[in-house]
Amino acid sequence: MRQKLVFAVLVLGGVACSGADPVPEIDPWEAAAAEKCPLVHLDRMDTEWLHASGGDGSRRFRVTKEGEGYTLDWTQDGASHTRLKCERRDIDARCVEVASAAKQKAVKAGEDNLRLIFLQPSYKQCAMQVFSGLLGQGGKEEIPPTPDEYLPFPAAKASAFAFGPATGTLFVADAAKDAKKAQAELDDAGANEQVSFGHAIPVAAWTDAAADGDASCTYDMDLFLDGKGGERTAVPAGEVTDGKRHWYVEWDASFSGNHQFRIERYRTCAGGARELIGVNAIDAILMN
Repeated sequence: MRQKLVFAVLVLGGVACSGADPVPEIDPWEAAAAEKCPLVHLDRMDTEWLHASGGDGSRRFRVTKEGEGYTLDWTQDGASHTRLKCERRDIDARCVEVASAAKQKAVKAGEDNLRLIFLQPSYKQCAMQVFSGLLGQGGKEEIPPTPDEYLPFPAAKASAFAFGPATGTLFVADAAKDAKKAQAELDDAGANEQVSFGHAIPVAAWTDAAADGDASCTYDMDLFLDGKGGERTAVPAGEVTDGKRHWYVEWDASFSGNHQFRIERYRTCAGGARELIGVNAIDAILMN
């Protein structure tokens, strides 16, 4: 058991002040962590976190403060994203997946599970202990006995990775150039996910320009390939035609295999900050 440091207020002669409120115990690990690693705390953990093993950043999550709780955007394999809502408790935060109505129905039928994550600061290790499990039918919890450790992202890498689920799809190849072809794909079986790899792969989305915001604002996008970004930011959005804004870019992806294209769409209005207004993505198969 950790030793506790107890501080008492003394009067001359070594006698405690009569009637004074008891002085709270101070955990020495927490006191040290407050200076050495201030984000390792349930009240100050809203930042980006990287698995302690480092690697390529594929195991990461972002915590965002929302009222009395948090939102957690969890990435397990670099491309897929899960959003969870977290409740701050005495010694940890309990986070449950925000699922669609269809998934909630599947969980109730015992056909699927929600992701369940517990975050617990370790002041001794100066790290966040993360228990990643499942929440099933009837509230049954499946939690691993040992946690993984996560650390705040190094400043140089922060925000160079994507977090959070997409709010819309992207189109590749010919459908990225022609709105009618894109709509035909949606009406048929969804966006085509196959495209020839190369140095100029057409990728795009269309949005309702009026819904995006005022025409006097400027619109641009940050690009992410397989969850990694930072190289192409603030790329201007395309023109508005028939009320639709074309978010078009030609992507350099000259290799085969399954890969995710993702754009984060931004709006900047006079005197205001750059604001994220939507995320579009597609998991594409790059072929010869």
